Amino acid sequence: MNSSNLAIALIKLVAVALDDKNEMVRLSACHALENMGEKVATSEVITKLVSALEDESEWVRRGACEALGEMGDKAATNEVITKLVSVLEDESDRVRSSACKVLAGMNETAATNEVITKLISALEDESDRVRSSACKALEDIGKKAATNEVITKLVSVLEDKSSNVRDSACNVLGSMNETVATNEVVTKLVSALEDESQSVRYNACQALGNIGEKGATNEVITKLVSVLEDESDSVREIACEALGNIGEKAATNEVITKLVSALEDESEWVRKRACEALGKIGEKAATNEVITKLVNVRDDNGQLCLEAGIAIDSIFYSSDVMIGLGPALISKLCVYGRQVKCWKNVSVDVLIRKFFDTQDVDWLLTAVEITLQKRAAVSVNEDTLVVYDNGEPIKLRVPNSKLHNELIKAFTNKAKALHLCFGIPSNLETNISCIPAFGRSCFFFLRIC
Repeated sequence: MNSSNLAIALIKLVAVALDDKNEMVRLSACHALENMGEKVATSEVITKLVSALEDESEWVRRGACEALGEMGDKAATNEVITKLVSVLEDESDRVRSSACKVLAGMNETAATNEVITKLISALEDESDRVRSSACKALEDIGKKAATNEVITKLVSVLEDKSSNVRDSACNVLGSMNETVATNEVVTKLVSALEDESQSVRYNACQALGNIGEKGATNEVITKLVSVLEDESDSVREIACEALGNIGEKAATNEVITKLVSALEDESEWVRKRACEALGKIGEKAATNEVITKLVNVRDDNGQLCLEAGIAIDSIFYSSDVMIGLGPALISKLCVYGRQVKCWKNVSVDVLIRKFFDTQDVDWLLTAVEITLQKRAAVSVNEDTLVVYDNGEPIKLRVPNSKLHNELIKAFTNKAKALHLCFGIPSNLETNISCIPAFGRSCFFFLRIC
């Protein structure tokens, strides 16, 4: 007998064992089929397992459910689904719970009106285990389960005596996203933020975050802000994430202040999620306080935290935003090189214009640093300055000799400093100065004619 025939014979033998008089033999047969899963999902095996759902033994009925759950799509037939629905009324809560789990595994295939109706009824089952499994099944069935009747029932389940069931109800509502953005649902989820169970509070936060801007009332935002002080670091973490998902609608001074405080949380994950939330809020979080705190968020190696760098780039993406906060901010961001990219959006000519307009030397020093970091170039010919940055060269008129001399001095001092750094002899009284930019092939230079 070859290996293929042997396998077929073994499957038939196990299937026959489902009819054995001995309960333990029948149960072992179920376990064997469960372990083999889709490999043995023949019509004969599935039919035998469906029959075993009526076995006199609770353990065999449960084993048959679990075996069908491992058979994959081949077991998701109308006959099997209909039988599993009837099993939802089994005398054993363990069997009823297993039936819910198998239906959950069939996802949208099991999303019939009959199944959904039975699962709604199961939400009132006397067993905590069954009610929780029914919630999970409705979650896995997906969008087809997001009916008004289901949502209304899930809202009532948020007051279930079992924390596991309340937790599961939050999960289901969260999986339905904006579909459940009604006043009733949002109000109940806000109340759940004060639940005695850490897991319920966590999943209520997550559900409100998944609902997003559509359900973001002032009450929701205020409550999520208060949750940033929850005793559980995982709850504080998910509260940050929820506020980030709400986005610009959560961009109040109170929210930003609390998220900035969370950047100093004892939990690394809370700090990271606070960074991400500030990044999603965007330009409205663009203050010197925010940037000062973000640049101090470090990873285990003492480097700028990846999430902090991404947040900085999101908040300060606009050149106008950075210019509006002054030269010190741009210089500070420039220090982080590859970790922060937003400073690259600032044009050298814009910085030089600010220097000309304000006569503030800080703008000039920032322009010099950005020119170097961007590998740009500046050429000065009498009262004409040309910036070689991105695209076509840009010509600027130098307003007066005082600004002209300050500009030449600033670039020259930077050039001298670089020559000293690399041990290159300098003769900067000549007309042209070329300095290798940190050993790269590109050059940062000042040309004086």
